[in-house]
Amino acid sequence: MVRNQQIIDSLNRLRADPKVKIYAMVKGKKGFKLAQDMLNAADDEHLANDSWASKWSEQEKRNAIFLLIGKKLRVNEKIGIKLLVGSGDNFAGVGELHPKKKALRIWKDFI
Repeated sequence: MVRNQQIIDSLNRLRADPKVKIYAMVKGKKGFKLAQDMLNAADDEHLANDSWASKWSEQEKRNAIFLLIGKKLRVNEKIGIKLLVGSGDNFAGVGELHPKKKALRIWKDFI
């Protein structure tokens, strides 16, 4: 169960946004690991060393929420991932959006 109010507030904002559709949600370390793998698949040069993941404590990773989202931009939909993790000054919403075809090609092993 997520106890971090910043994560809950961010999740509620995404749910309230009429342009955003949440396709899947994975909580805890499993969600953190899934986001880490998917971000690395999308940008293996930039994130390959995984140093960004060491920013959060094990407790923060256990409270993380991973989201697979669709976002309507004018006439096209983009598919993206969003990781809500951390607390206080260490809170972050890590993610990226791609056109539907590119996203399915990059993350075909995960979706």
